[in-house]
Amino acid sequence: MSHPRPPFTRLIGSLYAAGWENHPKHTLFRGIDPQHGPVIRRTLRRSCMVVNAAYFTHEDRFHLEPVPLDDERLATVSILETNTMARVEGVQQVSHGPMVPFIVEQLAGKHGLLEPTRFNVSGDSPVSAAEALMQLYVTYVTGDAVRSSNQPMKTTLQRIDDDEQVSGIIRSLMLLAPDVVPDPVPDIAALGLTLECWRHTAIEQLHSSNHDLSDVIMMKLNIATSRAAMEFVNLDGVSWERIAAILLDADRTITDGRPVGQLVGPGWPEVAQSIKQKLAYWQHIEAVLGPRATLRLLSVMGSTAYTERWWGNSWWSDLVDKVTRAAIRRHPSLVDPANEFSGLELAADLAHQPDSLPNETLAIFLKERGTAGLRTAKIERPKATVLKMRDKIL
Repeated sequence: MSHPRPPFTRLIGSLYAAGWENHPKHTLFRGIDPQHGPVIRRTLRRSCMVVNAAYFTHEDRFHLEPVPLDDERLATVSILETNTMARVEGVQQVSHGPMVPFIVEQLAGKHGLLEPTRFNVSGDSPVSAAEALMQLYVTYVTGDAVRSSNQPMKTTLQRIDDDEQVSGIIRSLMLLAPDVVPDPVPDIAALGLTLECWRHTAIEQLHSSNHDLSDVIMMKLNIATSRAAMEFVNLDGVSWERIAAILLDADRTITDGRPVGQLVGPGWPEVAQSIKQKLAYWQHIEAVLGPRATLRLLSVMGSTAYTERWWGNSWWSDLVDKVTRAAIRRHPSLVDPANEFSGLELAADLAHQPDSLPNETLAIFLKERGTAGLRTAKIERPKATVLKMRDKIL
């Protein structure tokens, strides 16, 4: 007989899935808080960020709390200090019901905790934003590569510099995402992998000329591929063999039952070949940098403008809510007037399983113009984190 996980374990599950890990110098705390009574608290870390996750058992509340800047735990955060969590508000009145993970995920997402952190530097920083980004890549990407290869930092840096593919992708990502910390976030890395090894292949050219690969079908294929990739990307890295089996399977189907090979048509061999080339490219990146550093790069790739409107981002639900409301006003036939929850059900489907919707319905959300469509409605991203650099070390 299986037993349900304790509330605290369930509640921080979304943070663990987003690459947050238990701080190595802070064990799980169970005690009494002077104001709130019994509490379970753990300090989590991700790259240069730290946060206290606390669960007040008698009040049934889960908080994400700032770590004070004078806390000794920040001394373990490499070269960086941060007021990352200063704006995070506690999650109030969270119940023990099945909606708990969704509530926490939504609120944690609003504070930028489920994607790689976006940053800017403080006005009194001794380094520019570009210099800070370089320091972040050296500290975390190169640092992980050093640990993976057991080679000195100087040797690793030279190896990266000598390899045109590796140095090229790092330079490209620093230009594409100049405000993104290279955090390892598996689900966002899966979006980056889908973009690189599926969407940025020969399928893109066929999409513009093959009517079977309409915008709706491509959206469904992107979602199905991302969802499948998420199963085989974790903090240990990418299972390339499993990913290859998914991407190169011409018989895998979208929700209407049609196989990918049929949708692509005669161009499938060309698509498959370009997928193999992209997979080989990223496996080479991993051979040089190691699994964790490669995961960081794919996470940044999933945080660029190419994927900002893709299912899988934590702000997708907010975008969907806005778009659904506008679409229902302009297209009343989208909902069943006899079912008062029809609109909510439609929004839930679009948020969690958009590829399950009929093609005609999904097309409405895509084609809406102005501020009403998935392609044009304003995205409410989390605010950037201010990094306070201690020293100019490079």
